[in-house]
Amino acid sequence: MTVNSPAQMVTRLLSLTHTEEYKGQSLDYREFSRSELECLLGIGTVRHLPAEEPLTDDHDGSTEIYFLMEGQVEVLVPIADDWVKRAVLGPGSVLGEVAFLDMGSRTARVLTASPCTVVAITREDFLEFSAKHPSVAVRLLWQLGGILGSRLRRLDLIDATEVAREQELKALAQELHDETMSDLTALSMELSLLGRVSQLDEAAQADLSETRGRLVATNLRLREIVRGIYPAELVNLGLVAALTSYLDNRMSRTVAGLTPLRIELKTEGFGSQRLPEVIEIDLYRMLQQAVTNIIQHSQASEVKIDLRWLQSELRFEVVDDGRGFDQKRSHDNMNRTHFGLANMKDRVERHQGLLEITSQVGTGTSLIGWMPTVNREEVPTDSSAATFTMKADEG
Repeated sequence: MTVNSPAQMVTRLLSLTHTEEYKGQSLDYREFSRSELECLLGIGTVRHLPAEEPLTDDHDGSTEIYFLMEGQVEVLVPIADDWVKRAVLGPGSVLGEVAFLDMGSRTARVLTASPCTVVAITREDFLEFSAKHPSVAVRLLWQLGGILGSRLRRLDLIDATEVAREQELKALAQELHDETMSDLTALSMELSLLGRVSQLDEAAQADLSETRGRLVATNLRLREIVRGIYPAELVNLGLVAALTSYLDNRMSRTVAGLTPLRIELKTEGFGSQRLPEVIEIDLYRMLQQAVTNIIQHSQASEVKIDLRWLQSELRFEVVDDGRGFDQKRSHDNMNRTHFGLANMKDRVERHQGLLEITSQVGTGTSLIGWMPTVNREEVPTDSSAATFTMKADEG
């Protein structure tokens, strides 16, 4: 039966209360009386959509909230350069609540998986409704807050999983460094010694030398892999040393077609003190991603990285003079087309910090942010500066 009138819609919603499979994204409609639900749904617009029709998109600019009456929808979220299905939702589900509450960009794309009927309510109509029915509005907002709270708890679990993953990578990198790489080094030395003390003919000596050369090359490649997994400098010496080592290594490699690039790194307030490990690794990964973005996309010639650890906060800036990008477009499509930027923001915000990204076509890009840290009684006054240059590959 197709539902059109508020009375029909309320009957439909209340019939779903005990059988609904989508409770993580559904309201408890039993908290409202039939007349309250009829008043609420009565301010909305009923829409009938065919299958494979977009209900919301990540850059449509709308802020309506939707109540799904009939049919099923697929919720797609951007991961890297693709859209990945996160959920299938059915009757009784609420959709578009994030943009409805904060007036920001849509965070997901919703497509109808079958013919659907929805009720769309605008912010303006809801505000007018709230003035007349404040009790209903408050209860609705409380339930929307519960939906978002459940989602935030899931995100906390994801953050915890990410931290655990970093610890696993750290353990793997240490094992490869301390055992596998040491074994390769020892084996290379043994082969070198064997070549000097044994009576081998010329052909055998050549084979032995080639084998030793391959072992040395394998050890070097493994060293690069270990540095990418979890840099030893970050474990043993801290953020500044790890970042310096990364830039020194990264800038020593040439990239075909790259504009000659100069990076200036300035640090202040670190001394021999260390940030918490979880902050060190996230800040290191964030700065690593920023440098990668600059090398791959910006066509910059000058980059300035500034890290200042103050008494109770860490401030950082990454500024380049590259070609920049259309920030409005990238904001609307942050997770989809600029996954690296979204990932950097996530790493900073998980520590209650803030990362502001400012860019304009033709004028470069700046990343400016901060993270709160435990208050320090003494702040080291030392500072350091280093410059790294990457030359263009003429070949």
